[in-house]
Amino acid sequence: MFTDNRLALLSERYEQIKFAYKQMIDEKRAASSQTVISKRKRYNVLPYEAERNGDKLNGKAIPEPIIHNDCYIYRINAQGQVLLSERMSESLKIPTYFTLYTYEETLIERIYGDNHRVYRVEWAYLEDGIVKEVLCCAKESNSIEVYQYDGAALAFIHHFQKSNKNGAESRFDLAFHYNKKGVLACIIRVWPSGRTETIFSTAKLNFKVLGGRLYSEIAQEVSIFLSAHKGERLTRFALDCYSGHGYVSLCMDTSLDEEFRDSPADWTYCDFASLPLVEFPLDDSQSEKLGKTILQVAAELRKAECFDLLAVDTAFEILVFDHNVRISK
Repeated sequence: MFTDNRLALLSERYEQIKFAYKQMIDEKRAASSQTVISKRKRYNVLPYEAERNGDKLNGKAIPEPIIHNDCYIYRINAQGQVLLSERMSESLKIPTYFTLYTYEETLIERIYGDNHRVYRVEWAYLEDGIVKEVLCCAKESNSIEVYQYDGAALAFIHHFQKSNKNGAESRFDLAFHYNKKGVLACIIRVWPSGRTETIFSTAKLNFKVLGGRLYSEIAQEVSIFLSAHKGERLTRFALDCYSGHGYVSLCMDTSLDEEFRDSPADWTYCDFASLPLVEFPLDDSQSEKLGKTILQVAAELRKAECFDLLAVDTAFEILVFDHNVRISK
């Protein structure tokens, strides 16, 4: 598969673009007839381009760019085709990440990078306007994606990848599922081992039910932990949340050292238990609600019976972190 002559040509193209992408960006801007600025992603060029990254295609047009990581600037030609997509960087306060598109009758070229380098170049091959195969060349690896359809609906993308360093090959499939109206409901990544991961879902969370489950499961794990550590002088407890990865880590400490107070990774009992949060990626609104739910759970835990086994002679803290950044008041 990876002896395909097209990959050699794509590799040459990648080397060429590394020194010409800034000029290409200027050319795309000049060739555009319309500029659309949006909060969140607004357009797909390749099938489910946004959803495959866990994003919903619900971008709202805004009059001017905002300094936010979720602000996009689209340059569109007279035929309505997206020529250039730029994403704002909140830290750098300028458009930093770009995607360039070039269209031919049976081919779409996609170039992705930032202000300093090109990450990858892709050639999407079309039959009757339908994407059938995508070849990708990047610095570290090459990949081939084969698209499989059920009628007009995309059913699977079979992804094959080969490392440029050691020649190791890997694969996985993306399975696309739809509701009764034919609207995409979820995308599931499936590995040959049988392991699966939901990378996109339109499912709605019942945050009240989620909060109740978390409280119950956390209280149970804390009770088990404290029963096994009777008599220890425990000083603080943390919920270290990794919402992007879908779990919450429970941590206990015996130290009074303020130096490590805001870093559960350095605590005496870091990650003595991990509990699932959600099974699919969350949008900004859901992430915000999840954060509030976890804070409410933490507040309720302050009065929980599970902590009756504590042997402390100092104030005991319950803290909440998100990716090791303290968010509790």
